[in-house]
Amino acid sequence: MLRENWLIVGISGATCSGKTTVAKNIQSLFLDCVVIHQDDYFHDTSSEKHTKIPELNHINFEILSSVDMDAMKNRIQSVLRSDNSLHDLEERRTYLEEKFKEISRSSEIVPMNECLLNKMRNLKRIPNILILDGFLMFNDDELHELCDLRFYFTIGKAECWERRRVRTYDPPDVPGYFDKYVWPHYLIHYEEVLKKAGDIKYIDGGDSIENNFKSVLHKLLTHLS
Repeated sequence: MLRENWLIVGISGATCSGKTTVAKNIQSLFLDCVVIHQDDYFHDTSSEKHTKIPELNHINFEILSSVDMDAMKNRIQSVLRSDNSLHDLEERRTYLEEKFKEISRSSEIVPMNECLLNKMRNLKRIPNILILDGFLMFNDDELHELCDLRFYFTIGKAECWERRRVRTYDPPDVPGYFDKYVWPHYLIHYEEVLKKAGDIKYIDGGDSIENNFKSVLHKLLTHLS
C-alpha cells in the first residue's frame, strides 16, 4: 500500500468504548483528514461469508470474516493514492488551532489546554491524515503494520453492556449474544493485540471522551513535533 505524505492512525478496541467518537473528533480538527470505519464494511446479512449461530438464530459479527476486508483495503489504497494535499502547512496549522479553540470554548470535548496549543503552534509539518477506526483493526496483520500510530480502547464488561444495551443495531442484538459472543470475542481479540509487536497506546474507554480525546491528540501532536 502507498503511504507517501500520509500519517496513518489506527484506533481500535472494544465495542462501545468511545473509539469512533474520538476518531471523528480528531478528524474535525484537521484539514485533509479522512476516516475509514471498519463497521461500514460488514458483509450484507444475506452473505454466505457470514458465520451463523444456530442456537441464537443470529450472525456472528465479532470475527474478521464478517467484514469485507478486501473492500476496506481497496478503499484505503484509493485514499493513499489520492492527492489530498489541498492546503499548505500554515493553513492546516491555523485551522487546527482555531478548531481546537472552538471546541475548548464550547466545552464539548476538552477544556483549553495550553500544552496542546503550544504543540500546535510549533508544528513544522502536518501531513494528510488517514484514521482507520474499527474493532478488529489490529487483528489484521497488514493493517496493524500499516499504522504509524496505534490506539486501543479497552473497557470493563459492565460498562460495555450498559452502553451497548441502549444502542440500536441492524440486525438487533438477540438475548445472550453479548454474553456468549460479543464479550468473549473481545477478550480473545484483546489478547491477540497484546502479543503484537509495535507500539500501541492503550486507552481506558471507561474514562471520559474529553480525556481520551486529549490523550490521543497529545500523542498525535507529539509524533508530529
